[in-house]
Amino acid sequence: MTAEGRLYEVDMRLRPSGNSGPIATHIEGFVDYQRQSAWTWEKLALTRARVIAGEPEFCTYIAGELKNLLPHEPDVGKISEDVKEMRQRLERERPHKGLWDLKNAPGGLIDIEFMAQFLQLIHAGRTPEICHQNTGEVLKRVSDLGLVKSDVANDLCQANSLYQRLSQIISLCVEGEFDGSKVPEGLALLLEAAGDAADFSELENTLAKTQTRIRQHYNSIVV
Repeated sequence: MTAEGRLYEVDMRLRPSGNSGPIATHIEGFVDYQRQSAWTWEKLALTRARVIAGEPEFCTYIAGELKNLLPHEPDVGKISEDVKEMRQRLERERPHKGLWDLKNAPGGLIDIEFMAQFLQLIHAGRTPEICHQNTGEVLKRVSDLGLVKSDVANDLCQANSLYQRLSQIISLCVEGEFDGSKVPEGLALLLEAAGDAADFSELENTLAKTQTRIRQHYNSIVV
């Protein structure tokens, strides 16, 4: 908590031992849990893990352990089924609210993030170069490494960039939910420029087509 309110949310229910466990855990206990008991969703989250503070030697040690925790001989079938089940559960529990729900819509940001994390889990053991905390960087690397067709990877990169640009503008300019049918002229112009569109109608058409393509990529990659 700060004088201006809560700085960021921490969901304590997500710690390994649940509500009864310690807030912090020893590195050896963390490594053992990840190797022996972690669920697929926790391994997906591990692809985004990074060291943010600490003594240099300890930071280097933890960074090395994080890389070693990604599966070297992944069960691709199980990972695929788990990822698809998690995505379906999210769609049930957080149904998207239309075209401008850039995160939750089928073919939106969550689909792109799931693909990037899924590809890291199944390839990190043999191709550790794929690993990075930034989704856009992962998508570039899977193309460079030949793990995904370059045209597909480029499409994913461009869609991720488009969604991020639009999301940032909306977050800065809109309080509450964004309604695409009631957009002030100034905001519409900003969004059109961010989406390289001649007008708002063209931007929405681009969004719809992009989401359709990204969902198709998701269905072909997470199999």
